[in-house]
Amino acid sequence: MSDPRSTSKPSPPEAKVISLAEARQLRWAGSREEHYAYQARILGMDKLALLEEMVRFQQKRSERGELTPQMILQGKSLFKALEEKAETEELRSLARSYRRHLEHELAARVATDGESADFQSKRAVPHSPGEESR
Repeated sequence: MSDPRSTSKPSPPEAKVISLAEARQLRWAGSREEHYAYQARILGMDKLALLEEMVRFQQKRSERGELTPQMILQGKSLFKALEEKAETEELRSLARSYRRHLEHELAARVATDGESADFQSKRAVPHSPGEESR
């Protein structure tokens, strides 16, 4: 006969333990197929279509107010293709600048493993107490 005062509960199943590096890879890999499909579509575009896609990209970014990891990867592909197909140095320079910005954004997010809100709040913190009043 079992004791009615017994409070033993069945033990929960063991959780799978993975490293932070593995967790980061899993999070970023989730959109890999979508990225490859987008990249294939971009590679088939002419310069005019790439410029139209750039406008859509900028509008989407403005509507969201932030860059998602998927948007960063798509933007890198878009601006790389635009840089390669640009006929003027100004457009090539603009595309290169946007692409580099996205590469830095991606590297910072992967390095800190933070969500976009955490990432932005870390950048907004002053480096020293005196910088707040400047």
